[in-house]
This record gives sequence, structure tokens and C-alpha cells, in this order.
Amino acid sequence: MKEIEKERELEQELQAMGMDQDADFDRQIEQMINKKIRKIALKSAIAVVLAAVVIFLGVSPLLNLCNMNPQKLNEGNPSRLLSVMRAYYETMYPYREVYGIEVEKEGFGCYTLNMNLLDHSKEDLVVGQTNVTMEMNRGKLSVTNDSGGRAQILLGAFYTENQEEKLTKKEFASLLSEIEKLPQSAYLYLSLSDQKTRKVEDLVKQNSDDFQIEWLQVYEPQCDFQAGLSLNLSAATKESDKRGEMSAGELRQVYLENLELLEENIEIWKGLDMPSNDSVWRSDKTLLEELEEAGNSSDTFETKHYCVSGSRDAVLSYLRSGSFERILVDNVRFSRL
Repeated sequence: MKEIEKERELEQELQAMGMDQDADFDRQIEQMINKKIRKIALKSAIAVVLAAVVIFLGVSPLLNLCNMNPQKLNEGNPSRLLSVMRAYYETMYPYREVYGIEVEKEGFGCYTLNMNLLDHSKEDLVVGQTNVTMEMNRGKLSVTNDSGGRAQILLGAFYTENQEEKLTKKEFASLLSEIEKLPQSAYLYLSLSDQKTRKVEDLVKQNSDDFQIEWLQVYEPQCDFQAGLSLNLSAATKESDKRGEMSAGELRQVYLENLELLEENIEIWKGLDMPSNDSVWRSDKTLLEELEEAGNSSDTFETKHYCVSGSRDAVLSYLRSGSFERILVDNVRFSRL
């Protein structure tokens, strides 16, 4: 009996020893697996970091090299970038003027353009203020932030043959009556569609201390797309920006030079729209070439659509002396700074 009990005790001790050995063996296997996993994870992390470094140091500079670099275009005074964007906005948009541009490199062929874009009908010049942000992504320009609507345009401001309704005598009389109610200190901004073409030479003679031709659309009836010219710029980056001192012939030359500048540098502003009257085109060099050819071959420099600003009394006097197909009041300030 005692021998049987000793055999049982021996078996229990052997079983306990075997269990201990199994537990130690399992722990060793687990430790080896965990160590292997850590090595694999470390190698993977190093590989990811190295790949990111290679991409950033290799691919990003390559993309920057292969695509347009607006930072380089923004060097000089005035820079090529600034000259092109000033020409773009005054050609396409009434009242607009680009005062300054700063460029930030984002990498991988992407750049941020911080612009100071003025709308003369709504604001005065604030130097150094960024109010429109654009992105140039691999050579294509787009507006990313324009909370003030400065890079937008109201289509249909001018009358065209596609529109049925013209300004009636009753509507004209009502408009004059509403303007008369404004205080004498009021200063108005209007978009006008004349019933007949006006020679720019005669139109600029209307300029005075109380009345200003702000912008005009050059009349080229053989072209679907129509472009314009600003007659009132706040900044003078070059001699041709001093519009108040120019004759109609000199203004015509600036208009043609702007078209040529936009043609030659369409790669800078491609991606932006080309608004005209009640239509919008995508950036198209052919349209500009047609306009320039028409302008060079024309013996006249005329307009039917233009924007003006002036005091209450000066605007009333001008409106009463003319005949218009459409009048749009763009803005009214109750005093002029």
C-alpha cells in the first residue's frame, strides 16, 4: 500500500515538473515572437520614414522643377507675375486692381499666392493686406479663398442683344428720382450701357474732380469675347499705369499690350475664367489673339459699356445728358474720403 502511494506521489511530482517546463517553454516562445514582431515593426517604420524622406527630397524638388515656379516669377520690380495678374484683372474685371502678391512654396509643385486685390467700387487701398488667396497646383491656378467676392464678377451688368429688356423711360426717371434723394455728399459707382458707341477720346474728356471713367470695355463687334481697360489705378508699377495722364491713343496701346502680355503668359493664369458680359470662357489664347488682331486692324477706339464714379450731382448731370440701354448702380458711398 505504501508503495502504491509513493508511486502516486512520484507521478504527481513528475507531472508538476512537466507543467513547469511547459510554462517556461511557452513564455520563451512568446518572448521570441514578441521580439520578432518588434523587429519587423521597427524595420517597417524605418522603411516608411526613409520612403517619405526620399519622396520629399527627391520627388518634391522634381515636381517643383517640372512645373511653373511662381516664386521665381515674382522676383523683380515689378515682377512678371504681378504684371500678368494686374493685366488679367483689369482686362477681365471692372474696378479691379492687383496691388501686391506674395508667394509661399508648399512643395510637390504646389504654391500659395497671397494677393492684395482691390475693388475700387467698394474699398480704398489698404497696403499689405491679403484678401484673396490662390493656389497654383502643378501649374494650374485657382482661387481658394475670396470671402469678399473680389475675384468674382456679376454677369449681365451690361446690356447685350441676348437680353430682351432695355431700360425704359419710366425706369430711368425713377432711377434719377432715387439718386436725387441721396445726400449731396454721396458718391456713386455705376455700370452703363450706352445706346450708341462712344469714342474713348470723347469719353475721357468727361473726367473731372467729381466724375471719373473707372473702366471701359473696348468695342469689338466682330469678336464674341470683349475685354476692357482700367482708367483709374491706385498703384503705378510702371509708367503705363498712370492712366489719368494718357491720351486715347496711349490708352489703346496699353490695352493691346495687356492682351499681348496675357497671350504670352497664359501658362501663368490658365485655370482662371474669362468673363465677358453674360458669358464665361475658360482661359483661351485664341480669343485674345482675335481681340488683338481686331484691335490692331481697327481705326477706331470705342466703347458702349463702361463704369463711372462720381458725386451725386455730377452723376445726375451725366445721366441726363445721355441715353442708356442699361444702368446698374454698383455701389453708393455716403461720403468720399
